[in-house]
Amino acid sequence: MSGKLNQISRLVLLFVVFLLGFDPASAQKNETPDKSPHTSGFVTANGIKMQYLDWGGKGDVLLLLAGLGNDAHVFDDFAPKFTDRFRVIGLTRRGFGESDKPPTGYDTATRVEDIRRFLDQMKIKKVSLIGHSMAGDEMTVFASLYPKRVRKLVFLDAAYDRADSTKLLFADPYIPPLFKRIGLDAINSPQAAEVVVPVMPPPEIYKIFVAYYKVMIAFHIDYTKVKAPALAFFAVTEQPHPAITPQTDEETRKKLSDWVKENLTPLNRKSIEQFRNEMRHGQIIEMKDATHYIFLGKTADEVVRQTREFLLAKEYGWFEYLPKEKVIVSVDRKISDSYAGQYEIAPNFFLTITNENGKLMSQMTGQPKSELFAESETEFFLKESETEIKFVKNANGAVTELFSRERERDTFIQKIR
Repeated sequence: MSGKLNQISRLVLLFVVFLLGFDPASAQKNETPDKSPHTSGFVTANGIKMQYLDWGGKGDVLLLLAGLGNDAHVFDDFAPKFTDRFRVIGLTRRGFGESDKPPTGYDTATRVEDIRRFLDQMKIKKVSLIGHSMAGDEMTVFASLYPKRVRKLVFLDAAYDRADSTKLLFADPYIPPLFKRIGLDAINSPQAAEVVVPVMPPPEIYKIFVAYYKVMIAFHIDYTKVKAPALAFFAVTEQPHPAITPQTDEETRKKLSDWVKENLTPLNRKSIEQFRNEMRHGQIIEMKDATHYIFLGKTADEVVRQTREFLLAKEYGWFEYLPKEKVIVSVDRKISDSYAGQYEIAPNFFLTITNENGKLMSQMTGQPKSELFAESETEFFLKESETEIKFVKNANGAVTELFSRERERDTFIQKIR
């Protein structure tokens, strides 16, 4: 990674990894000799030159997408763990690493088009996408627009609504001057010029980060159009506020910790539940004691293991890839009431869901009723069969359909009333 990018990495310290995922330690990692077994190449597509790394391997293609501020080298240790069964390629997005740094084109739609044209140039028709941090936005939009080109998705602490987290970052009363100025420039505020930043990054690098933050403030994630199976890892460790140092007094330390608990923790939980409710074929793994760079460090081996099992499982077989004992949970009556209604399996053949004295019951036309038991707020199962049901909500929280899986047969059933 370039020296200029490392300069801004040192300036921002822990703030972006804290909320948005740009880690200076990871950026500096790439200054060491590169011993990862890959080749490096360039593709000109969508009007820019993009660098990629190719670790080789045989089988279906895995395309690795780095987070904000990183290039494909962030996967130097992770990628070789898959080449025995897959061909593994990492793409460096525009604005970073050795890829071009044009003055425009940092919106999500353009970055998704970069991916599509890169795959076209490489003559790759179908991929599984594995993305870290901000790459989750590109993966989700790409899979929504081009479902026939996507096998599976793996989100490495990447399934967050970055519009909310970006606004939260700029609302932090302890935000460093650099980020306060970036935030004001991102909304074209004339007050940005009044913010004194002791050491400004190079202008071309600063403009790139402002461009990305402009996009993140406005972009809200939507998983409802994704058809591919998806696995999402979440680092659920509560990180201390980055402004806390050994010299921080107790009163300030408490204020900072309270701000994290009252703002950041609920926001992260909201993103996890959004993924759970909207992703049709979604599986969630919450990892404690994990950092945002969940695929590196002490959690790396477990992430690799889980990812391999998911990728190698039979299509849509994510219910089996991590066998687990079913645990029945209680669901609020208002939530279970929202699932009641009629779902059309075929003309004149329906699945009717009713809530009877607090029990959610299912009944197909001409069949007896069966009780549904909850594993989560949206996931249910039948004790007397191998049927598992997941209720799907739209962006407004309304139930629109359910997904049923029985003995490897998958069915989406629309709610009609």
